[in-house]
Amino acid sequence: MSIQSIGNLKIGVDMSETETNSTDFLLSPGESSVYGDCFLISVLAPYLKAQMMCSSTRFVYKVPNTLLGLIPIGSNENTMPISAIAAVSTSNKFRVGRALIAIALVLYSLSSFSKNFFPALIILLLGIAYAATSFPMALSVQNHAGGTTSLEVSIFDRAKLERFRQELQNRVFADKDQVRHDEAQNLRMQQAMLQQMQLQQMQMQNQQAQQNSQTPQPLQDE
Repeated sequence: MSIQSIGNLKIGVDMSETETNSTDFLLSPGESSVYGDCFLISVLAPYLKAQMMCSSTRFVYKVPNTLLGLIPIGSNENTMPISAIAAVSTSNKFRVGRALIAIALVLYSLSSFSKNFFPALIILLLGIAYAATSFPMALSVQNHAGGTTSLEVSIFDRAKLERFRQELQNRVFADKDQVRHDEAQNLRMQQAMLQQMQLQQMQMQNQQAQQNSQTPQPLQDE
């Protein structure tokens, strides 16, 4: 924890961010406090990974899109300046379509155990996997205009997503503290310049008054 002073006011800034980056994103010049991680999208597609990274200047992500948690259909990639982020949160989601598929697969497998045990067992495991994809975790990032970006990962990476949320939030708060510090400094500089201009005007007025008092008055003829 470091302390920044603004006049007589002291603001504590948490500078304990972890610097770890396991993503493929290239760093820009001047970036610091880098934290990045990879996340499982679905247990049905363990080869697909979401990547998220935050630093002192930006938040960048690349999340694969899937159909029913299994078929890849492109990716969602974007970059946001840290200064544009207003709030960060995590939440649980519920996907009705995947839940219905999971229920159908489980019911079908249970009715088929007596006829075809091994195929029914495979279908049962597939139904359980679909049930797990029905409750993804989501990272929500809100900008100052009220727009929200929601990024979903597997519930099995809940702890990793919570850790990333905390790291991103630390950088957002640190940026806001720095902005307030800069604004306070600019305000003090403007006040100092205004006082200096007023002092110069007063000095010029005093000099003009002294010159007028020392100027000899013309003699009047009697």
